[in-house]
Formats: sequence, structure tokens, C-alpha cells
Amino acid sequence: MITQLYIRDFVLVDTLDLSLSNGMTTITGETGAGKSILLDAIGLALGDRANTSLIRPGAKRAEVMLDFDISNKADVISWLTDHEVDTPQGHVEENSCQIRRTVNNDGRSRAYINGSPVTVQWLRELGEKLIDIHGQHAHQSMMHGSVQRELLDAYADHADQLILVGVYHQEWQTLVSKLTDLQTTAQEREAKLDLLRYQFDELVHAQLKENEWEQLDIDLKQLANASELRDACHSAMRFIDSDSVGELSTITIQLSKASELDGNLKNALACFENANIQIQEASSELRNYLDSLDDDPQKLSQIEHRTSELHTLARKHHIEPSALLTLKDELSCTVDKLDSDSATLGTLEQDIEKARDTYLALAKKISKKRKASAKKLSAEITNNMQQLGMPEGVFDIALHDLNETQYGPHGIERIEFLVSANPGQELSPMTKVASGGELSRISLAIQVINVKRHQIGTYVFDEVDVGVGGSIAEIIGQTLRRVGDSHQVLCVTHLPQVAALGHHQLKVEKSVVNKMTHTSVTVLSDTDRLEEIARMLAGTEITDSARENAQDLISRGAASSVH
Repeated sequence: MITQLYIRDFVLVDTLDLSLSNGMTTITGETGAGKSILLDAIGLALGDRANTSLIRPGAKRAEVMLDFDISNKADVISWLTDHEVDTPQGHVEENSCQIRRTVNNDGRSRAYINGSPVTVQWLRELGEKLIDIHGQHAHQSMMHGSVQRELLDAYADHADQLILVGVYHQEWQTLVSKLTDLQTTAQEREAKLDLLRYQFDELVHAQLKENEWEQLDIDLKQLANASELRDACHSAMRFIDSDSVGELSTITIQLSKASELDGNLKNALACFENANIQIQEASSELRNYLDSLDDDPQKLSQIEHRTSELHTLARKHHIEPSALLTLKDELSCTVDKLDSDSATLGTLEQDIEKARDTYLALAKKISKKRKASAKKLSAEITNNMQQLGMPEGVFDIALHDLNETQYGPHGIERIEFLVSANPGQELSPMTKVASGGELSRISLAIQVINVKRHQIGTYVFDEVDVGVGGSIAEIIGQTLRRVGDSHQVLCVTHLPQVAALGHHQLKVEKSVVNKMTHTSVTVLSDTDRLEEIARMLAGTEITDSARENAQDLISRGAASSVH
């Protein structure tokens, strides 16, 4: 439960440091005083959208902080441990948890759990385990089929199966989508496959070889320039056979003898000896090259033809001739894949049937559990409606079968809440129940059941008593008080019959100081509480009769249950 609420510079609140107790706390005040500001602050701390309009005019930052007692909240303690924010910082005591949220005037917000910076998503996850908020328009949200389905499924308590059936549905639909894609593109695929096979066969027929283009380029240059190459070699050979080279040997012999007389000539001698060796090696290389040099015109013609053939193939595919072999391998892979896709069609249909059967098997189990739970839940809600001033009220939950094209991740039926609020009135969808007061009571009848089934410590009700009055208001108050006997309940109300049934009461007031509007919250003493409920009964002029009526309401509330 919430033990402390701290607010600073939030909307019209300067500073508020409020201790809260277990039981039912009613929040009252004149219209426009800002009763919902407390709930807005709690919502911000729990991850609601932040914006600069929440910052008090003239302030730089708004701040909201909530301290919780989590002594008996094993799921909360486990969540804090798993997210490594279980070590309280600052003044937070053991077995407690602190949530803090700030909003700066540049629009940025920051979130903290036990002093550690966290994401807003973490605030929302943790908040769902700590507080359940029922806004004044909760009955409107119950008009939506998705909300009705969620309420029934929460009562049926089969969350794990719902997650799994959603996974099965996704797997089934993914296979169906894949089959559709394959079928709708079958003709295009076959046409593409024919073209690719033709292109591949053409490349196979070309008998491509590894590094063939590079070798062709070398051979073509050699054959096309054989005469020029031979002339260059012959010129070099004539130089080697000339007298100048012969003199090189004579000089080498002379230097050899001279170096024996003076060792300083040995380096020069080595150079001449190396030159002799290099010339001999060059002579051998040139003779070998001339012997291998081919100037066969027929071979040149063959190479030119092959080069032209590969150029033509490369131009068709807009690539270089050297990339033809790579293209051939790529075409082979693509053809194999398309052939494989064609073969997949048959097995895919079998896979779809298996996936459908798996989905339907679990969906039918969920349907069976929904039907059983719908019967029990309908009876409980009917009972609550009758206690909330609709003695002839009847509630029923209809499960409408869907056709296969409508099957979804939530199952194979549509959930619809049906209501008969008055004697002789036929059951009809909640959307056709005209009275706002009736809708509020029906909504409360449903919410009370959720309270009983879940272990959340704090429940917030924002004017769920709208549209009712008199004895019905008192019945609603008694219902909320019973919830407050075992949980912490915060209830914003404008009805004295409800306010009087609270274990505690807060009064919200608005004042103007130095042309600035301020909202303040006061914990009412017994005397102040009597005056506040008398004001709610009588209006601006509080009479002794109003005080007597207020005291009677408070006394009946105290007698209705023991806190």
C-alpha cells in the first residue's frame, strides 16, 4: 500500500507531504478544487505521459514520490530483485519501495525506483503490481469488446495459455502468408526460372574456366605482337654476342689479377663478375623465350574468336568478362532456390494444416474454460448488481463463435457483456444501457470481483459513483468500504453518502494567494470531517440539521464494518 505521497510543484500544488493509511480514504472538496490532482500525480509516478503542463506555473520542475509498504508482496520483491533495484536508497525503510518521477520545464522526465534511474516502462510494470486505478470513465472502457474479453480472461486465469495461443496463431498465419506469396507469384517465378535456366545453360555451354579471361588477355597480346617481341629479343642477343660484351670477360680477368695485388679492387671485381653472370642468364632466358614464342595465325584467330565470344556474353549480363564464372555460380544457386520454392508448396500446405490444428486444439481448450468462467462470473456480477441497488438486474456473458477467417491471436470467439438492469427488460449489450448511473454500478460490480481475485495492495476509484445518489450512493459506499477492510482504497467522490463510509477522509481546497491559484490537501479530524460532510449535504450554508445528518451517515459507516 502507499504509505507516503510527496508532491512538489505539480499543477497547482506547491508542496504536499501526505501520509496515507490502510483502509478506505475518501477524497472530497468543492467542484473545481482539484480532487483529481492527487490521482494525476499518482498516475505520473506510475508512468503516465509527462508534459510541461504538469509543472506549477513559475516552477522549473515537478516532482512526485510514492513510498510503498511491500511487506507481503512477494511478486513485487521478486520483480525488484530481478531488475536489480531492490536495495532502497535514502530514507526508504526495509520492506518498502520508493517510486519517484520528475518533469523538467524542457519537457524531459526522469524516473527512479529506490533511487536508481529506470525507464518509464519499468515504472508501468511495477505500478501494475502495486496499484489498480479505476477512472471515472472506467464504465466507458468496458464498452469495448477487447476490454470485456480481457476481464473474462483475467477471471478465467489462463494467461499462459493465451500467450501460447497467440504464438500458435502467428505461426499459422506466417505459413499461410508464405503460401499466398508463393502461389500469387507462381507464374512470375516460372517465367523467371525459364529465363535463368536459359542463361545458366548458355554459360555452361560456354565451358568457362577459372582465370580463363586473364590468360586469354596475356596470349592475345603475345600473339598479336609476336614480330615486335621477336625483334626486341634479337636486338638484345646481338648485343650479347658483340665485341663489347666479349671485352667484359677480358676486363674481369685483368681485375682479378690486380685485386690479388690490391684487395681494394675486390668490390669492383665482384660487380664485373656479377655482370658477366647476369648477361649469361639473360642470354639463356632470351633463347628460351624465342623458342617458345608462338606467332601461329590460326591460334591468334582462335583466341580472338574466344575473346569476342566472352565479350558478347558479358555484355548481355552487363558485367566484365572476368565475372562470368561467378555469375554462372550465382545463377546455379538462384535456380536451385526457385526449384526448391516450387517443391516447398506441397510441404507448406501440410505444415499449415498442422499449425492450424495445433492452434485450434488450444483455442478450443480456452473456449471451454471461458464458457465455464463466463457462467460463474455472470452469477457473481449479477449478485453484485443486485446489492448495488438493481434488485432485478441480470448480467450475462455471451460467447459468439467466429468463422475461420476471423480467428485471431485471442481465440475463436467474440466476448460480449449483456445486461438487463430492470424488471422485464431483455438482456442487451452494455453499449445499449442508457443510464450513466447504471453503467457506473455495473462497472463497480465487475471491479469488485477483480479486487477479490487479485493481490494488488491499493485500489483507486475516481468518481465511480457518478450519476447516482441517495440510498444507492450509500450502497456503493458500503461496497467500497468492504474492499477497504482488506485493501487500501483511495476514492474521489462528490457524494456525502460515500464520503461518510471512508475510514479516513482528505479534503482538497483551492485558494488564491498573490493572484496565484494553489491547491492544498488536508487530513480531516473527526470534527472537520463532520463539517465537510455537512457541507456536502447542505451546500454553502451548513445547518444544525445538516450536521445531524452528517453525523448519522458517519455513524452508520463506522457500524458497517470494523477496520
